[in-house]
Amino acid sequence: MRMAVDHARSRGASCLQRTVRDEFIRHYEALLGDGLAQNPLPPPHGAPRRGRRKQSPVRTRLDRLWTSEHEALLFLDDFAVPFDNNQAERDLRMVKVQQTVSGTFCSDRGADAFCRIRSVCSTWRKQGRGASRAAPSSTPSPRPSPVTRLACTFRLEWLHTMVTQEML
Repeated sequence: MRMAVDHARSRGASCLQRTVRDEFIRHYEALLGDGLAQNPLPPPHGAPRRGRRKQSPVRTRLDRLWTSEHEALLFLDDFAVPFDNNQAERDLRMVKVQQTVSGTFCSDRGADAFCRIRSVCSTWRKQGRGASRAAPSSTPSPRPSPVTRLACTFRLEWLHTMVTQEML
């Protein structure tokens, strides 16, 4: 599926041909049907119990893929949607590293600031802009005070360090 989407995208198409897309969906549903058949629901225990029966992790994942078929295959219809979520995981990884290293954020305000800075860095990277070119535009304009200038310099140096370390 991914190779077909990449091939169609390289040819300049905005979506897959209807017949190709429908064949992929039929194949996807057949595979899920086979998986569900091989992983049936567990038999009920003697006395009736409240709540849902415990399923295996495989069965749970198959059910999720079955009920969320449209979301799982959205990349077939909309080429702007990536095949995987690797970029989203990369964007969140540094937040988890920061929490692990320091134990936690000192305040909600600090966590918010960290996430905003990471978001800006990620956006710049996706746009092909480096921190050294993009960051100076974030400094305050008309004649900042020496304290503000020092704080901005420190932030820019820290931002540049974070971006360059991440690119290594």
